[in-house]
Amino acid sequence: MSYIDFAREQPERYRLIFAADWAEEGLTGDPDEKLEVADAAFTDLVELISSYLSPEDSRAADVDTLALGIWSGLHGYVNICHAEPGMAAPTDEQCVDLLAKAWLGDPAGG
Repeated sequence: MSYIDFAREQPERYRLIFAADWAEEGLTGDPDEKLEVADAAFTDLVELISSYLSPEDSRAADVDTLALGIWSGLHGYVNICHAEPGMAAPTDEQCVDLLAKAWLGDPAGG
């Protein structure tokens, strides 16, 4: 939910984070620093998912793919909602729940 909340509460910052070309956006800064921050955020997501999975869970070996799938789903949802605010879509909570269940299954069974 934090990802969606951030995108909604700070849409300009969110847009700048994902700007493909900073120069085109009139921004200055160190692109390497942007990558470091992005890597740290992704690492946080990987660690969160790892803590969700039991060590015996076979999916634990591919937690980076799980994290990428969840992050891509959240990013797509945020962008679709921004581009088409009137579109019929699940609530934010439903989206998060659906993504978690699709990628991670139920907490008890995986």
